[in-house]
Amino acid sequence: MGVLAEVLRGAFISQERRRLRGLSRSFRAFAEKDCAGNSPLHERIAARIANDSELLKIAAGAREGQPVAFLFFGAVHYLLLKETAHELATFYPDLTSSPRTDDPYPAFRSFCLEHGSEIHRLVASRLVQTNDPQRSCSLLPALEYIERQVGGKPLALVEIGASAGLNLLWDRYSYDYGDGRRYGEPSSLVGLSCKLLGPHAPPFPATPPAVAFRIGIDLNPIDIEDPDSILWLRALVSPEQGATAAILGKALSLARQDPPRIVRGDAVEVLTRVLRSVPAGAILCIFHSFALAQFTEEGRRRVMDEIASWGAKREVFLVSIEYSWEVDRTEIVVTHFNGASSLRAVLGYCDSHSTWLKWIAAGSGLEAPFDSEAGLGTR
Repeated sequence: MGVLAEVLRGAFISQERRRLRGLSRSFRAFAEKDCAGNSPLHERIAARIANDSELLKIAAGAREGQPVAFLFFGAVHYLLLKETAHELATFYPDLTSSPRTDDPYPAFRSFCLEHGSEIHRLVASRLVQTNDPQRSCSLLPALEYIERQVGGKPLALVEIGASAGLNLLWDRYSYDYGDGRRYGEPSSLVGLSCKLLGPHAPPFPATPPAVAFRIGIDLNPIDIEDPDSILWLRALVSPEQGATAAILGKALSLARQDPPRIVRGDAVEVLTRVLRSVPAGAILCIFHSFALAQFTEEGRRRVMDEIASWGAKREVFLVSIEYSWEVDRTEIVVTHFNGASSLRAVLGYCDSHSTWLKWIAAGSGLEAPFDSEAGLGTR
């Protein structure tokens, strides 16, 4: 072997090792942050994958910005949901009535090696597109907060990263926040429950804010009439989360009665066209939840610049429900663009599925827009 070939071979090996080390860190973080309290089964397995080079190689190949560990477990779950005959299914609470509690890793590893090419293909071609209607529990008070700022004017909703569009239908769900009352649509097929923390009560509407227009954007929208697409959406729900899977099924049934409009495309490219379709008489309200983390830094900047440019022409509210590395928790943030200025308020915190909500904004929004105690900031 020549000197140049040896150098190139060494560079390739070094690059491969760096790639596997990065994947290892991803699975370790997934076990510690995403699985803890959510999926004990995935938590046990992910920690072991972090030290398994063969499985890490199968997991490689995801698109830039995609959470590899989430994709990998989704791919395994998807194949198991299609065929539950493998021994691994006996460890999954949603696939057996009496799941095993002994070490699942040997069966998991065996399954992955047997289906390695299929898993690798799914990881490389699919996207993480969880569409949890439960997150509407954080969206409802945020939109009510905005409605009170604008005097009850109807809202025009645009969701970035809409997936199947289930959170665009937030006003068709029933909500229980543990205060003895029901909000939203009391007779809805979809009943959501959320635990309130802290001393401040969010602003809850007697009736949901009026919606004059709603539309979503997604790189690869979930077709709610396609069984395979729905199976993938189901596979992204942790195997222990049976109640979440049941709510997902009911929300999909509700959505089929009057499907929300979803535009296919990269938000960076199609947002301008979508915003041009929003009627002038309504308050433009853009929202996203756990979506921007999958954008590149340049993509996030371009989307925010586009929203700010529209805010210079008409009043715009942006609702963001995203994990913040700065504070190590998920923040519910509203930014108000109006002319040359913008105001940002942190209204509260929630967990990744909005099973609990801690409202920190003082007052209901009637006293003054974006009270300083709610985390006022100018940008």
